Amino acid sequence: MRIARPWAESAETYIAGNLGRRLTVAGLTWAVGRSASFITHNSTATFGAPMHRHISERRLVAARERVLRGDRLQDIAADLDYCHEFHLSRAFTLRWGEAPARRRRRAGA
Repeated sequence: MRIARPWAESAETYIAGNLGRRLTVAGLTWAVGRSASFITHNSTATFGAPMHRHISERRLVAARERVLRGDRLQDIAADLDYCHEFHLSRAFTLRWGEAPARRRRRAGA
């Protein structure tokens, strides 16, 4: 988060607590007390990316932590709202530059 703002802190808390659910801007509106338009227009300045990318990044960070802990990819995918472990693996590889299994081996997990 680039700029500390109450709505952004509420959004971060809600996102962190709901990574396993389908998260949308519309769903965030009640959690942060702002309109979808406000969130959409302010998320890039606040988080450095549009909200959907910010949510994806939070999921990938959580996935990376779990990969390094040695959790099964199938469990991680199910817990973080990826429809299949293949989709998680692809997103992980695009973001971190290596497949989850390789990252795990490199880290010695």
